[in-house]
Amino acid sequence: MTLSRRDAIKLGAAAALVTLPAFAQSPPGSDASKAAQTLQVFKNDKAKARYMAAYDAVLKEWGVPYEETFCPTRFGATHVVISGPANAPPVVLLHAMLATATSWRPNIAALSQHFRCYAVDVIGEVNKSEPTRPLKNKQDCANWLADVLDALQLERTSIVGASLGGFFALNAAVANPSRIDRLVLIGPANILPMAMGKFMYYVGLAAIGIDGPLDRWMGGGIPWNPADNRSGELWAANREGDGMINSFSLGSISELEWRSVGAPTLLLIGDREVIYRDPPQDVLAYALDRIPGLQGAIVPNANHLAARANPRFVNDQIARFLLQKEVP
Repeated sequence: MTLSRRDAIKLGAAAALVTLPAFAQSPPGSDASKAAQTLQVFKNDKAKARYMAAYDAVLKEWGVPYEETFCPTRFGATHVVISGPANAPPVVLLHAMLATATSWRPNIAALSQHFRCYAVDVIGEVNKSEPTRPLKNKQDCANWLADVLDALQLERTSIVGASLGGFFALNAAVANPSRIDRLVLIGPANILPMAMGKFMYYVGLAAIGIDGPLDRWMGGGIPWNPADNRSGELWAANREGDGMINSFSLGSISELEWRSVGAPTLLLIGDREVIYRDPPQDVLAYALDRIPGLQGAIVPNANHLAARANPRFVNDQIARFLLQKEVP
């Protein structure tokens, strides 16, 4: 059986990603260079058009005024959705793997009341960003996000990251500590001990077209919110893509690295989270016991996508933490 690039990623076969278009030798930044070097994450133009229409349909329900921009980086043009008062404290929002900047739709109205929000489409995944090379390791991730912050003229910012976005956020704080004010990690991946056996089993089934078990496992019994129907249509369109081009094995953050981070950090874990080796309450206690100054909370009635499952609770936790003048 021949695996598509999406299937290879889901199975953790990072080695299957070696077949990538050769980079052209046009001058960086030129139109010819951009056209030749952009790596396509869609099967064809029809699939891309369907996806973009579904993406824009979610943005129509964003709930607050927004603007879109593309940030030049050494890994390609990164798409960002910007909301909130221009003079408000900046907050960068990083989504989970296989999600998009639009996954913050349930949170953006509340957060934009207090912050200038930058919802980023992680480069190398199926979204509006235009990758020219994949992210292969932690240093690539740090360099890419630093480039985004430079393009947005953010010398220092807080970051909220969900799942793999939490890994990106904490990795940035390890690599570039002077640029990070505070961190909020929501069910972060590649940081705490994960249930990799179960994870690979369920994504393996999904890779051969059996999606139900993965959806039920990750969903934790939380019913689908009809308000997210547009997002569901975007997820369906996401499957028209050929998959993200980034390495599945970007690395992990060690306890020693995390302990070195000076930025005040809030850890939020859904009470029905399943990606970790141990129950959510035990995982939170484990982290609080080992990371000095860490704050944390269990999100009630929430699965892996806690910010979507219980946005009111999560929004309140984020605002309280980022707005308090002094963090204990």
